[in-house]
Amino acid sequence: MKNDYKIIKETLNNKVEQALRKMLLDGRWGDGQRLPAEAELAELFSVNRLTVRLAVQRLNAQGLVDIRVGEGIFAKKFSLSQYLSAASDLYITPEMMDDVCDFRKTLEIECARMAIDRATPEDIRDMHKSLERYIEVSENYDLSTETGLHKRVEADLDIHYCLCRAAHNSLYTLAFNSARAAISNYLKMILPKRLKGKGLPYYTLGDYTKDGKKEMHQLLIDTIANKDFETCRRLYIAMIDYKLDPESGIYL
Repeated sequence: MKNDYKIIKETLNNKVEQALRKMLLDGRWGDGQRLPAEAELAELFSVNRLTVRLAVQRLNAQGLVDIRVGEGIFAKKFSLSQYLSAASDLYITPEMMDDVCDFRKTLEIECARMAIDRATPEDIRDMHKSLERYIEVSENYDLSTETGLHKRVEADLDIHYCLCRAAHNSLYTLAFNSARAAISNYLKMILPKRLKGKGLPYYTLGDYTKDGKKEMHQLLIDTIANKDFETCRRLYIAMIDYKLDPESGIYL
């Protein structure tokens, strides 16, 4: 009987939480606007105040509301990227280098394979626009500064985001965005060592290409446009595996 009560209680908590979440995301209350008091919400949903309180605490943990003692419950403008970025500080460590590397190999290379079949001319144009921005940032910001490194990493991530989006699979795009903060920290660790003071990552990639020295992201986009998955896969590994020297192809 006690277990049955717990299940019912949990179900009510979930229902109230889901209903309030939908109302918040639908804009029922604007950013900073005060929500009704616990007693009013309890009456609205025909539950007791404890059920409302538990639901609100969950929404607070998700970044959807702000609970101010003595003042009430206030709506917050939710940002998934900010939420994940803040949460990432709790779990991103140098020891996770292999995990991020494996994740990128699994997700992004599969997205590249799908993009080869599904990318539209507009997708390719978006990748080239992101590449232009990356080159612009690389030429105008010093990688050795905090601002320069941040801008370079963000521009780099935008290219890979465009590639993942070209796979036209919403869950893969969501997975990339969910891991963006972790990938950003990963890049901030490996880029300074990788580029070794170079302005742009131009590499001679041997049998990867007959064009000789070329910017690596440009080569990657070319392989998508030319539907050359094998070369694309090898390029991707050279780009994202922190143990591999992309110029020589030798593991460090």
